[in-house]
Parts: sequence; structure tokens; C-alpha cells
Amino acid sequence: MNKLSKLLQDLGAEVGLELVYALKEGDGEAEVEIRFEALPRNRSFSLNLSRSWRTTRIAFVPDSFAQEMLNVLIEQSIARSSFVADQLEKAQHQFSLVSFEADRSIADARGGDLMGGSFLFEVESLTSKSAINRGLVNESEERMIAFVVRFLSSLLPFEVNRFSSPDEVVGYPEGAMSQVYVNRYERDPRNRSAAIELHGYACSVCDFNFENSYGPLGAGYVVIHHVTPVSQLGPDYELDPSRDLVALCANCHAMVHRTDPPLSITELRDMLLRRQRTSSIPDTVHK
Repeated sequence: MNKLSKLLQDLGAEVGLELVYALKEGDGEAEVEIRFEALPRNRSFSLNLSRSWRTTRIAFVPDSFAQEMLNVLIEQSIARSSFVADQLEKAQHQFSLVSFEADRSIADARGGDLMGGSFLFEVESLTSKSAINRGLVNESEERMIAFVVRFLSSLLPFEVNRFSSPDEVVGYPEGAMSQVYVNRYERDPRNRSAAIELHGYACSVCDFNFENSYGPLGAGYVVIHHVTPVSQLGPDYELDPSRDLVALCANCHAMVHRTDPPLSITELRDMLLRRQRTSSIPDTVHK
């Protein structure tokens, strides 16, 4: 058994958005509510993790005023139907039940705009032992939760205001304007994962590595910086993580953004090297 809190922390770092959970009083043996913390309460959804006899189930539960969110999930599911079908087919071989529906049949007769529609998603896994009532999950439950979180995160319009770094990667798609909640640029957590895989966790300017300095506390932490500011990317821009994204420590990232437009990575690296060379020259006694 592993801690649910640790699993959600790791998944949150992977998808670029914090995940939280709370134990609930339910009719069955145990219930846990999981949420994407940055999404607005009452207008998004929760994931209900429950236990019944030998089955653990996780289900998508929309909030009271979640229709805008549902519309986005429905449209994203339809637009990315090949991806959705591929993910669901793989999941069918891993779990005892995978149920998914994205229906946009209800439309505004005046203009054809989506006014209603339904989005249903639940997954079940057969497992003889469970301790979710104590905040613990077994391997089967871990796989199920990870699949659901990754799947939904690929469809979500993440907001960026929960991240302290001004250029962190946290939404979808790159450079596309979101008018679901606010008029802000979105960023894709999949690009963050790709950038880390390509560039690693060491700062591209000073080579600082959080895990090397802070141990387990710093594991998996790095700031992913857009070489070209997201606000300057067009809605159809196809981002290349190897060229358009770099890994930076928090200090170098802050220094990059001290100027407008931001400094290039080469400029900041050259500036740092000049300072290092200057500080290494011994003082000269002038007579």
C-alpha cells in the first residue's frame, strides 16, 4: 500500500496542476473526493473514489454549475476522438470496467451553440484488499487513478493563476485563447513532461538541480520556460519542446523575466559567466 497523497502529488507534478483529496462519509465502505485544485469550485467536477465489496471505482462527478466545463470536455473529446478511442481501448484491457460518454446532442436551436450535453466517465478495478478509507491505495488502484487523471488532464482547460512562475507550463493548447472562465493563454502539461524528458531537471543556465541540493524535497521540481512568450504564439502554433522550452531553476527564471522582452537563455548564461570570471580574478593592489 502507498499513500494516496504521494500519488496525487506525483501526478500533479506530471500534469502540471495540483491535486487534492478529502475522505467522505458514504453509503459504502469508503469514499474519497479528488479534485484539480485550480479549477473553480461548483463549476467543474470531482472524482469520486469509492469501494464496494471487491471493487474500487472512480467516477467523474460534475459540480452543480458545471455545464461550461462539460461543454469543453465534450468538444475536446470529439475533436480528439482518435486519442480518446485509443486510450479507452488500452484501458479496457487493464480494468474490469471502463464507461465513457461524451454527448453534445443538446444545442441552441437559434444558433447551433452547445447549451447542454452530457459527459460521463467511470472506471472500476477488481481488487480484494483496499484501504482508501485510511488514505492508502494498492497498485491496482494507483494504476486506475493515474489513468483517469492523465486522461482528463489531456482534455482540461487549466487556469494558470495558481502557479507563481509567470511562464510555467500548465494548460492546453499552447497559445490558444480560453474563453471558458477567463481570457487567458493556456499551456499544455504534456509539453512540460516532454520538455523535462528532453532537458532534464538541471537548470539550462547555471546547472542547478533541486534534488541534488534539497534531496527528496526537490525531486521532480524545475521551472519550464517558454523561449518565446506564450502571449506571442498564435493559436495554431505547433510547439516543439526541444526548441521552444527550456528547464530553469527558480532564480534564473526570475532573472530572465527581469526585462521586457525577457532575456534569452544565451544572454543570461553569458551574463552569469562574465560575473563568475570577474569574481574569480584576484584583487590588484594599485600603487
